[in-house]
This record gives sequence, structure tokens and C-alpha cells, in this order.
Amino acid sequence: MAATSRGTDEQQFVNIFVGAETGLLKGVNVAKKTWRNLNEVEAASREREIVSLCWADSQQTQVCMGLRDRTVQVYDTQKSQFTESHSFLGGEGVFKGLYRQDNVFISCTESGLLSVWDADDVRTEINVGPQIHRMRQNQQQPHLVATGGKDNDLKIWDLQSGTTEPVFKAKNVKNDWLNLMVPIWVTDVAFLPDSDKIVTCTGHHQIRVYDPKSGQRRPVLDMEFDEYPFTSMGLRFGGNEVVVGNTHGKMALMDLRGKGHMVHCYRGFAGSIRCVECHPTLPLVASCGLDRYVRIHDLEEQTSGEQGNHQGPRSSLFHLFK
Repeated sequence: MAATSRGTDEQQFVNIFVGAETGLLKGVNVAKKTWRNLNEVEAASREREIVSLCWADSQQTQVCMGLRDRTVQVYDTQKSQFTESHSFLGGEGVFKGLYRQDNVFISCTESGLLSVWDADDVRTEINVGPQIHRMRQNQQQPHLVATGGKDNDLKIWDLQSGTTEPVFKAKNVKNDWLNLMVPIWVTDVAFLPDSDKIVTCTGHHQIRVYDPKSGQRRPVLDMEFDEYPFTSMGLRFGGNEVVVGNTHGKMALMDLRGKGHMVHCYRGFAGSIRCVECHPTLPLVASCGLDRYVRIHDLEEQTSGEQGNHQGPRSSLFHLFK
């Protein structure tokens, strides 16, 4: 009896999935401030660190997690068990982006191998350049993905085009006042909904918006916050604001309209922020970092509403239930 109802109980229990450096997938109940491991503690290993999480289906009943050894495992929340395991051997380095679309995986490794593959075969491979920090999929146009990294500026790729050339390639901003090239270091990207625009954050504390339809390759908005590298960015529903987190534990809500400005700077962090995720319909943002806390902030307030500690190695990333 308990086993048959466990899946339903788990869906009610889990608000947030957290991936840890030990390879443990944790389910968090925000209201009760409790959590539990969803896989066996005996399987914990830093060689199997969870580096990427995504939904495996549109109903959000399955979670895909990409591991450091480039294994992809699928966790079924209704069955409360892992139901699939796949190994991807191409490229080098860890996954810097992982998505599942119509039973095929879209992944990008740190070395820049962008692949569309399934359990049987690799369908498409594109070399997007080295030192990749992030690959993101356009949720409204799933055939479009964006990549960026260190010395590897923003590029947009059409996986249906049949070509290995990007459909958009960003151009660096003009040289600085010493006529020196401004260094490139894209750390996160996001497609703005109901728009052709895309926003990036960088390791040089810049937030930039690009508009491929404008006819220019340089950013149409370029602003800065604080003085430390951004590590993650979450897009607020509506698409006019983003939440950015940096290596010194600062997180801020930034308005992308007009010339851009900071709306709020949130408090309560200790150590680098590893991941930021905005709720798709509510004014909430969740974050986790090196201090092993998952924090929930109201986007309209500067104080943390809920937080919970995860004993053990620091959390690396998480994903919200919608």
C-alpha cells in the first residue's frame, strides 16, 4: 500500500530538486523545510557529481540528471525510482547543458561538442568552440539553442537547419578607453520569451541583451552589477527582468527595460552562488550555493522567506517544480 502511493506522496513532498557534488539527488519540501535523498547514499561519489538537471517530459513527471562522467539518468517521480541510464562518450569535460526533446537528448560538453542523440545513435554533432560555460534551449522554439563561454562569445544554433554554422554570432563590444579588447567570458544565457532577444551574463560582471532582428551583432543593452563574476542567471516570468548571482554571494534582480537598472539586491548569502532559478508563474526565486543552503526569495522583497540546509557536500544546482 505504501509503495503504490509513494509516487503521489513524493510529488506532494518535493517542491525543488537539488543536485549535489556527491551525485545525490535531493528532494526538498519548502513548506516543511525538510529534504531527503532520492537515490541511495551508498552510491555517492564525486566522480558522479550532478552537473545538469532538466525535465524529461512536458508533464514534469521525470527528471533527467547529467553526471560528471557524462552519464544521463532519468528519475521517475511517480514510480520513485530511476528508470533509464545512458552514457554519452563524445567530447571532453562535463555537460554544460542538457535537455530532452521528443525522446532525444540535446547536450553540450565543456569542450564544445553540441550533440543531438538518443540511446542508439548520435543524430547531429556540431563543434561550437572550446571552453563552453553554458548551453541553453529556447523553450518556445526548441530547435534553437545558444552557447557561450570563455573567449567564446554568444552563438545561436538551429538544430533543424542541417548546417554546422550558427544562425547568429555575437560581436564583441568596442575596445575600451585604452583601445584594448574587452575580454569575453559568457557564463549564462537565456532566451527572452515572445521575443527574438537573448540575454547573457558574464564572468566580468556584465549583463548584455542581444537582438538578432535588429541587424546588429553587438549588444543592444550592456550594463554591470558589482565587481565579481556572475555564476548563474534566472529569467523572471514576463521576460523583462533577470536574477543574477555571483561568486561573492550577491544576488540581484535586474530590469532589462530601457537602459537597464538594478531593482533589488537580496541578502542572506555566504559564499558563491552556484545556481539561480525563477518560478515560471510566481514571483519567487530559488538559489543554492557553496554554503549548502537552498534559499527562496520573494522577488518583490529583499529578505529570504524560506531556507534549508543540506548536510553533506555543497549543492551544485537545482530545478523547480512548476
